[in-house]
Amino acid sequence: MTYCYLFEAKSIQTYLFSSGRLVDIIAASERLDKLIDSSETSLLGQVLNTLGLTHDIDDADQGQCDIHFLRCKGGAFYAYSHKQETINQLRSLWTLTLQQAFPSLLFADALANGDTLRQALDKGFKALNSSKNNPTPRAHVATAPLERHPRTGQAAMTPSALAQRASKNERIGSRTATDIDTDLHRQADYALAIRQSSDLQQRFTPDDAGDVQYLYDLEHDFEGNDIALIHVDGNGLGQLLQSLRQLLNDSSEEEYRKVFRAFSEAINSATIVAAKHATQALINASAADIIPIRPIVLGGDDLTLLCDAAHAMRYTENFILMFEAETEQRLKAVFAQLQQSDKQKLQQLPQRLTASGGIAYHKASHPYVQTSALVESLTAAAKNVDRTQSHISFCRVSNTLADDYQNYIDRAQRFTLADGQRMTVAQPAYRVQPDQSQSITALRALTRASSKTNAPVSMNRWRKMLAELAKGNRYEAQRIYERGFELSKTSATEFEPLIQQVINVNSSSTFKHWFSDDGAGNYYSPIADLLTLAHFEPQQGSANDVDA
Repeated sequence: MTYCYLFEAKSIQTYLFSSGRLVDIIAASERLDKLIDSSETSLLGQVLNTLGLTHDIDDADQGQCDIHFLRCKGGAFYAYSHKQETINQLRSLWTLTLQQAFPSLLFADALANGDTLRQALDKGFKALNSSKNNPTPRAHVATAPLERHPRTGQAAMTPSALAQRASKNERIGSRTATDIDTDLHRQADYALAIRQSSDLQQRFTPDDAGDVQYLYDLEHDFEGNDIALIHVDGNGLGQLLQSLRQLLNDSSEEEYRKVFRAFSEAINSATIVAAKHATQALINASAADIIPIRPIVLGGDDLTLLCDAAHAMRYTENFILMFEAETEQRLKAVFAQLQQSDKQKLQQLPQRLTASGGIAYHKASHPYVQTSALVESLTAAAKNVDRTQSHISFCRVSNTLADDYQNYIDRAQRFTLADGQRMTVAQPAYRVQPDQSQSITALRALTRASSKTNAPVSMNRWRKMLAELAKGNRYEAQRIYERGFELSKTSATEFEPLIQQVINVNSSSTFKHWFSDDGAGNYYSPIADLLTLAHFEPQQGSANDVDA
């Protein structure tokens, strides 16, 4: 009989950004990074050592042991044993330890058993999905008469001595009431000195970069007022895992374990290599002593970080392109172990993983918890366009309203015109591959063209068009557009192909100079995206604007 235990942390982004203070976000991210990893120094590894159980958490090729791991990365682990008592011991001590170290962190877990490993996992994944849909009620960690913390809504408490020292260092009020999770984060920040040196930061740092420093104090380390929150997530990983499990149906337990573990390690390694590659490109492009990013999450196929707004788009592009290349190379090695499987089914597996990213540009003082919710919905919007290709969605936040991406579009980037039609001034997402239409590269090319001397439609002219559209005056916007060609004496046939490369035109829509018409009363134009990219990538410039 085989017994398995499946665990996944939930709502990690919400947990990380709950306090709204950067010092707490950084400490929480560093602590969570030590939660689950294929290392005995992780919290999971310490639990196993406390139990005195033999395991293969740090050696996938180890032979017989008490507990085997199929996955132990990115806030999740899948473990199994042939002893029911052993797997029950792991679950009991792990959940107790987790709720002591991270009281407010949501999670889903499941126990299952079967005659074979495959049968146990099939039952386990069904039970895990059920656990995700039925969260366990959480009790407040506090005495009966309690107050709620104003930032997080959790039970408030008097800060501990270590947390008071950390708070005093950060000038945020050493005796300010806090919740238990924030208190634990500040204790770790003060006692472990994790802000400038940690495993998380090392996974972002290129191997030959030496000692580097990342953003910590935005007021002093960060020269500008604008910053970007970036979140990237791999596409189709869950479906690929399911397909892989089906291919392994007839495999031996040892082959199943090794292939599944190799797959998990391959994705995680690809993510780390991609992050280091993007950081190296940023080091080459920035002359600053401090690398203008702050790592937040890196594990599995997820990446989250704060970045100087001027470098955010390039960083995201570099990460995604390298992630695609690395997964193609590493998955090839994993699939090579499946040559005895159904070759037709093997050929149907994706040869690489694509990724979707969201970028929310905002002021450094903007509440991070609200930006976190927006950037997750941006990533979801990018995924929904086409999961077979990598896309990026982005927007510029100018207020502190809590919105998801669709609400933001409806409120700030979709206008009702005088004739009853609706104009949306942003695209849902842009492709990352540079040789395609509707890509970031195509948008950047239009930005450069609009920034040149005597450009028929300069950046200032685009801004005035956007202002008129916000008033519902499409015909005035059209007049401003046409006037630009009259003044510059430039043929529209020389400029409009650049716009058409950016706009999403399909079989059901028509391109009309600077926007598309779907025939159902909806117009689409990339004006807001164009202005956002030009603003945050200063190398494009906009000094040659022409008045309307």
